[in-house]
Amino acid sequence: MKSCIGDSFILLILAQKLYIVERIIYLAISICIFISVSAQETDEYQPVAEPETQFVQPSEESTVSESPQQKEEQVAQPTEGGTINPHISLNYHHGNVLKAKDIPNKNGSNYIQLTGTLNTGTQPGSFFNWYYKPQIGFSGLIGFLGQKDVLGNVYAFYPTWNYSFFNDKSIGVQIKLGTGFAWFSKPYDKTDNPTNELIGSHINNITEIGLGLWFKFHPQWQMEVGSSFLHFSNGHTAIPNMGLNDITAKIGVTYTPGTLQGSGTKVKTLPQTDLSWKKNIAISLGRHELAHSVYPTDGPNYNIYKLYVGVSKQVTNINDFQFGVSASYYESYHTFIHLTDYYNHLQHLGATVWSLHVGHEFLINRFGFVTDLGIKVLDPFYRSYFLKKDPSLWYKAVFAPRVGFKFYPVWNSFDSQKIAMGMFLKTNCGQADFVEYSLSYTF
Repeated sequence: MKSCIGDSFILLILAQKLYIVERIIYLAISICIFISVSAQETDEYQPVAEPETQFVQPSEESTVSESPQQKEEQVAQPTEGGTINPHISLNYHHGNVLKAKDIPNKNGSNYIQLTGTLNTGTQPGSFFNWYYKPQIGFSGLIGFLGQKDVLGNVYAFYPTWNYSFFNDKSIGVQIKLGTGFAWFSKPYDKTDNPTNELIGSHINNITEIGLGLWFKFHPQWQMEVGSSFLHFSNGHTAIPNMGLNDITAKIGVTYTPGTLQGSGTKVKTLPQTDLSWKKNIAISLGRHELAHSVYPTDGPNYNIYKLYVGVSKQVTNINDFQFGVSASYYESYHTFIHLTDYYNHLQHLGATVWSLHVGHEFLINRFGFVTDLGIKVLDPFYRSYFLKKDPSLWYKAVFAPRVGFKFYPVWNSFDSQKIAMGMFLKTNCGQADFVEYSLSYTF
């Protein structure tokens, strides 16, 4: 008995250490993504510099849109550095956290958001012209979730990708996308905070999708009104993990000081497009709790090991399609199978999942945004155990989509040969399964 207690205590300590290591890896990859989003990488460069740094205020003439011929000439002559045009936005969001009816004395949620972005595609030949010249930068968010004793506050920092339309008019539309890192002050705790079934850990992912209408009332100032969808989740690495969702109404202002003189982007050479078929191999490590969305809690974290092989083809400058197969081994499945003798034979094979993959990667120089539709061909434990309890969930035993990012530390995403570090959220048809960290090689 003493030996069993001692072994359990040691395993608990190891699980906690692995959890901390996982969070450090998560944060490190997030920082790499932050840096890669803001950097405009180049094969050859020549800084554009002037003796002094100052802002030149935008004039009405500067807002006139370019003709197609001018745009074509710019792309054809990648010989000049681009200008730097900052945008600073302050927004207030008001919403009401979804699926939180059982939390007593809950009020509406309130968020303060500060965003800084830079224009792209201002340089002739910039690869950002392939993406219709988005504004890229970072957002910081502080949220007061309506019940400080249960939900607490959230603090987030994440890369932001904005599209602004009708910039030569006084009224326009903006689409905002962002994903990154969030920290909650009051996650679920079995003793101190058992009511919070939405968020089960301090560290989470944040994803924002926003749509706004802006009004320019001064050459340097504009007002924005709109709505955002905010999603927070820890990727099933800690239970409960229903996820916190909020649909907010927002209002704010944006200040555009003008073009920064005395500094500029580097001169770039557009990468070559390789349309040949390429081979891919990847190894992955995942972590999760074997549980439903809200129970059982305080369970151990288990590893998932995955091997992927496939092929890919770049069909345009920025679109890469991928096809492959994978085999995943779940320690959690094997532990349950072994302890309960769920299978008398081939217990390790029963803990595997074999899948087909059809994916797409949006290539953005030093990183890529990946969406992947996984089809489970063989998943014996999930289908025989979980579906036996609830056959209506059959789709979770078939579809396993995945979404995430790749970061290219050596070669960029356009190269024929490249190494990538990846971070993904793998799901069972919408329900988070595990957070996946990968190392891949394309050749």
